[in-house]
Amino acid sequence: HYSAALSHTPKDPALYSNRSFAFLRLRMPARALADADEAVKRRPDWPKAHFRRAEAFRVAGLHDEALKAYERAANLDPQD
Repeated sequence: HYSAALSHTPKDPALYSNRSFAFLRLRMPARALADADEAVKRRPDWPKAHFRRAEAFRVAGLHDEALKAYERAANLDPQD
């Protein structure tokens, strides 16, 4: 469903973020990371996009990269 939505609104970072989460649930970290990266590219100041990126790194076993992405998300929204 997210892929279909992206074909109509390909610039929406929320759709990339949501599809990233779906790929994570399917244990497809490479695809999750690609979509999280796209969400970050389209909205670099959005903490959730960086959180999705961190989660994809974590699932892929790339813990140093995950920590950096978690820190970036936390810095963007210290109240969360």
